[in-house]
Amino acid sequence: MVGYDFHLGRGREGSQERLSSEGLRLGFGVTIVPPVVLQGSVVSSTKIRRDVMERRFEHAARSLGHPYFFDAEVVGGEGIGRDLGFPTANLSVDDARKLLPPRGVYAVMVETAAGRYGGMMNVGSAPTVRGDASRRIEVHLFAFSGELRGERLRTHCIAFMREERRFAGAEELRAQLLQDRAAACGILEKKY
Repeated sequence: MVGYDFHLGRGREGSQERLSSEGLRLGFGVTIVPPVVLQGSVVSSTKIRRDVMERRFEHAARSLGHPYFFDAEVVGGEGIGRDLGFPTANLSVDDARKLLPPRGVYAVMVETAAGRYGGMMNVGSAPTVRGDASRRIEVHLFAFSGELRGERLRTHCIAFMREERRFAGAEELRAQLLQDRAAACGILEKKY
């Protein structure tokens, strides 16, 4: 099965017709899949990746037929979120090439072994509480209590809420997290 715009070989010189004739000669079938058109535009992985990187999750979801998601394992953290009253699952993505949203705060739906939960996600360095600039992914699940370490979660990206930024201290960060939770709950209530 190949897409309508498939080419192969050096310089993309091989055509669909060539592939079909090779299939006849070597005994395999070839099916050419026509383009999928949505609202007058051809759906493509390039456009979907661009939508994710531009935080246009509703558009990406229309193209995909479901919200964009990624799978990740929950790894140990430092307990900083718990100390702030917002315990988080720290996520580790196996494949460094996996497309992830840019740094920021997002409304998400998360699938766990125990069920599906609304939540909010931070992608970034958590500059208020950490001194390094390495990227981390942390998810706070609403109405969840329990241990997730070692579990694989599927995180559906629903909406971008704000850029990540440094706060003056823990109290200012906690106040912002309360606002973020209210905003995420409002977004998720409209969609689910």
